[in-house]
Amino acid sequence: MNLFTVTFEEDLERSLIQAYSIEKFVTNPHNYFIFINEANDVYERLRHHFKQFNCTILSRADLPNYNYPQEGWESQQLIKLAMVDYFKEDYLILDSKIFFTKPTDTNMFKGLGGNSLVPIDREDIKFAAETYANILEMPVPTHYLSMWPFYIDIKPFENIDINSLQNDLFGEFTPFEYVYYSVLCGQDYTNTNIGSNINGCLRVTSQKQFDIIDKWQDFHCMFFKPDLLNEDQMKTACMFVNNLGIKVQLKQAVCREISTFILEPNELS
Repeated sequence: MNLFTVTFEEDLERSLIQAYSIEKFVTNPHNYFIFINEANDVYERLRHHFKQFNCTILSRADLPNYNYPQEGWESQQLIKLAMVDYFKEDYLILDSKIFFTKPTDTNMFKGLGGNSLVPIDREDIKFAAETYANILEMPVPTHYLSMWPFYIDIKPFENIDINSLQNDLFGEFTPFEYVYYSVLCGQDYTNTNIGSNINGCLRVTSQKQFDIIDKWQDFHCMFFKPDLLNEDQMKTACMFVNNLGIKVQLKQAVCREISTFILEPNELS
């Protein structure tokens, strides 16, 4: 299976934790690709940190036929789907914050997206869905594929020009790459191909997820959102990751423009 993540300078520490966890816990044959979404000088500075891992490092030079948006968040959305042009086969998108917590066969995530459907009830998502449906000449969905890791089945892309992504995905609205993919798949294809497995990923964003710490072991992967968590919560996260055998320490940092604490692999200290 192709495992794919997009990272940038601010997410270096989290991407390294992910790489350690893949090396330690992913049990099935896989190819691991890390796309460093940075300019050449920063790309070169980050690239060497991943040399110890069995992975392929990619840059914008590997997807040369695209005009990348100025905003890093938007360019990541383009990259996640434009990789269809590179792989030409299915792949699993890992958010750069995700790390595995126990032996895992990533085939459990096969299906469509995160094998989870979310109602389209926000106005910005609804507007994007209607716009994508008009462009792709598809019905407007009532739900969109969500959750992480996110599996890309490339069959829905067969009848479109993948290079049109750079024009179709963005406009005078907030872009949502997974909504675009949901519209492209269509309801019938989604209902037929969505997986039945429980996703197995825990998103830790508040005290609510810390209150079920005794159940963390039930999940195959998880991630912490340090910009939404306090120091004590991140201390607990640090102890948990160390107990997995991935050596990290707490580091004060700015994450998503918020002063907080992150987990830093010991090799960077």
